[in-house]
Amino acid sequence: MENEFNWPFTAQELTETVNEIDNQWGLLADLNVSPGDGVSTTAVEVAITGQEVRVLPARKRGGDDPAARPANIDKSVFIEIPHFPQLHTIKPKDLQDWVKKADRKISPVTLEESLELRLETMRLDHDLTLEFIRMGALKGNLTDGEGTTLLNLFTTFGVTKKTVDFELDDPTTNVRAKCSEVVRHVRGNLKGEIMTGVSMICDPAFFDSFTGHAKVEEWYKNWQAAQTMANPQWEQYGRTFRFGGLTLQEYDASVPLYNGSTGTMVAEGYGHAFPLGTRSAYQTYFAPPDHIEHANEPGLEILMTQEMLKHGAGVEIKSQSAPLSVFRRPAALVECVQY
Repeated sequence: MENEFNWPFTAQELTETVNEIDNQWGLLADLNVSPGDGVSTTAVEVAITGQEVRVLPARKRGGDDPAARPANIDKSVFIEIPHFPQLHTIKPKDLQDWVKKADRKISPVTLEESLELRLETMRLDHDLTLEFIRMGALKGNLTDGEGTTLLNLFTTFGVTKKTVDFELDDPTTNVRAKCSEVVRHVRGNLKGEIMTGVSMICDPAFFDSFTGHAKVEEWYKNWQAAQTMANPQWEQYGRTFRFGGLTLQEYDASVPLYNGSTGTMVAEGYGHAFPLGTRSAYQTYFAPPDHIEHANEPGLEILMTQEMLKHGAGVEIKSQSAPLSVFRRPAALVECVQY
């Protein structure tokens, strides 16, 4: 009888290992946009209320108290959470005759070493997918790696998308006025939410046209911080620049799509403005994986499982994630175009 192969990792150990690998895509996580939380269902209800913060009236101590406003729900929708699985297989050909060189010694590649490389690749795929989903929430339109629309927040919540044409090809455009229009729209549509500022994630073309615009250059030449204009601050994902109440964040990232083509996080000539520092405007929900042992349990960011193929033909590794990123007040999102 053929001896049973003793796989060195359990599903829990695989999951713990892949979660120990650093997230390799994280601009939106760095900005604390759409933090994640596990839910035990494959769909979530998102409720929007029209309540706003108000100034309370003064009353004498011991007198009648003003009545609290009812928590009126303007819109409540159920949204299905998408599921993203993938399979990788480690076969004998991935190990046979492959060697590594370390400390001046040549030795065969082990199953554990090959597995480590696969885990890193699979983790990168899920990290990129999560970042892509979160970026889609800021655009108001979530899509997958095949270009399929998963959720359009504007149509779902029945609001009209706000677009501001910055007209950066016109040297006479009042860019500060355009920035003010964006900030006012974001603030005016939060309706009871708070914010600490407004950020715009844009592509390199928009960033260059904005910082190179005659009116922007003129403002900084007549201001003591002209050096900031000449040398925008570089961050891990691109340059940052603050002007007119907006913080521009360049996102220069190519995105390999499932169909083999290459896309970008932000389309050329576009920017997407959104509020920072809100209480609960953003949320990423992680649904349970499609696995019998995790049914009706809070979802995980990634689940890893494995199965031996017949006759020692290899090891099949399956990873699953089920994230849904939602911006609960899509009327506050602003699409910005270069010209």
